[in-house]
Amino acid sequence: MALLGLAAQHHRFRIVVATMSCAVALAGTLTSYAIVKDWDHTAPLSIGHADMDCVGSAPRVCVPEAGGADAAQARADAVAVLRALAAAGARVTPPRTISDSVINGAYFRPSSSEIWWLPLTTSQRDATSRLQVLTQAVRFPCTVTTDEVAGRSAMLWAAKNTGQEKRFLKGQREELAQFEEGDDVIAVIKKRVAQVRHAPKAVQASWYQGELERACADVREESDT
Repeated sequence: MALLGLAAQHHRFRIVVATMSCAVALAGTLTSYAIVKDWDHTAPLSIGHADMDCVGSAPRVCVPEAGGADAAQARADAVAVLRALAAAGARVTPPRTISDSVINGAYFRPSSSEIWWLPLTTSQRDATSRLQVLTQAVRFPCTVTTDEVAGRSAMLWAAKNTGQEKRFLKGQREELAQFEEGDDVIAVIKKRVAQVRHAPKAVQASWYQGELERACADVREESDT
């Protein structure tokens, strides 16, 4: 019943956070442009032609040999996240391959169920490899979420179960700092996740799946009309 008591707060923040998500998406686009514009017409690596060091299978993890990243460590981090989510009851389907997105240069390649493109070299240097894997392992049934409270709640639950809570919340605070209601949104998702964490594993897993679907509810409603 305690979870139901948050429904009003959830609804109140949906409009606020929807506006935030548009602004954040624009900020991300501008940041990416600021990075790649200095590359001129030559990316740091020849697109798609870097010699790769690959290890394992399902997932097979590949990093460019010249980048200095440890492919075995990158795979160990990925496997640790996937196993932790599965142990928590989440539905997890490992991709066939996880590859370093640095080889794409300035060209964006979207991830798919078969291959995940992640900044493996950079994230290994910054000790954020597991958080990067988590962002792909949490699979929403839509391309763009519309209920950001549900979406962020699902991500926080997953982060807690994989030891990435502090890094995830740090990123959320930085992302939402420009908004007056940012702290309130973080407080709401923390409260929702803290409450469900007291429930049995099966209940938590069901709640998590429900949050993934709820984050995409408006998209599905529009597609049905």
